[in-house]
Amino acid sequence: KNTSIVAGTSEVTLECIANARPVDRLSITWKRNGVELKGGIGVFGRRFTILNPTSAVIGMYECEATLQSSSISVHANAYLTIIEPPYFTAEPERRIQGEVEKTVDIPCRAMG
Repeated sequence: KNTSIVAGTSEVTLECIANARPVDRLSITWKRNGVELKGGIGVFGRRFTILNPTSAVIGMYECEATLQSSSISVHANAYLTIIEPPYFTAEPERRIQGEVEKTVDIPCRAMG
C-alpha cells in the first residue's frame, strides 16, 4: 500500500505478502522506479527496510513474487512519500504599511 512517512523517521518497512506451493520455491524481488534493489531485504524477501529515509528514496516500489522454474508471477506496487513539516522560505515583514482602500501585498512563501 502507498506509504507516507515524516521526514526524520529512523526507518520505513514495506511488506510483500505472497504465498505459493511449494513456498520454498517462492522468489520475491524488489524494485524502485523499475530498478532492482539488493540491500535492505529481510527474511524470505517479504520485507524491504530503508534506514534513515531521505527524499532520495521517494518513488514507486514494486514487489514481484515468482514461483521458481515457472513463468507465473504477481506484482504489487506502493508509492513512498516523505512528508516535511512546513517552514517559511520568505517570512512577511513584521510591519507593513498600506493606504486605506488600496491593495496591500504581503510576501510570504513556505515549503514542506
